[in-house]
Amino acid sequence: MIRVLAGLMLLLAYVLPAARVLEQVAAHRAKAPALRVEARLEGIGEGWPEHVVLELHPKLGCRVSDGRGARWLLRDGRVQAGTHLPAPPWLPELDVLIAPDVAGLTRLLGELGIDVARNELGRCGGQDCFVLGGRSGAAQLWLDKDSFEVVELRLTDGRRIEFAAPRTWSGTRFPGEIRIHDEWGKIATLSVEAAGPATDLRAEDFSRRWVEVAPAAAGP
Repeated sequence: MIRVLAGLMLLLAYVLPAARVLEQVAAHRAKAPALRVEARLEGIGEGWPEHVVLELHPKLGCRVSDGRGARWLLRDGRVQAGTHLPAPPWLPELDVLIAPDVAGLTRLLGELGIDVARNELGRCGGQDCFVLGGRSGAAQLWLDKDSFEVVELRLTDGRRIEFAAPRTWSGTRFPGEIRIHDEWGKIATLSVEAAGPATDLRAEDFSRRWVEVAPAAAGP
């Protein structure tokens, strides 16, 4: 009995408070640069583009283009503007990968419906993860307990986004695959082909004008 109680106390001590987890995530991202990511898209939709470009800035948000004229601007967990709305189902939530500080992370997770005061341990594949929002929460963010990298995002609408096979791209860590699921199963996979710092991104590159001046789009 004493050993069991000791084990339980050790387990409870191992679960960091949610605020500490957010601090660790922010610390690991303190010097993360803006990124340009090229990915191959495979999924269930007919007419979906074969390649997309994701550009992520820790302070300005994310923008996505499909090489055929369609563009989307994402910020604070929402699509702010796009040449096709509603946005296509293959478009992932990306802000969780780049929000750089505790305040930004807290605001973003709140917008996504995640209870930022709650943290539990969970098993994700071969990893142990911290689960912000709790394993039974309506929305959850799963983080590798050692690296504090995002492993999975579960949203209130039933979508689930896996951030898999992280690797170092030109000195920067980023997932090798992004898999999007709905309540019936996987619908899309973004396989990263190249990624690296995007030093030339400016505020105007994340404006609605960037979407509005897009060339004629072929479709979502």
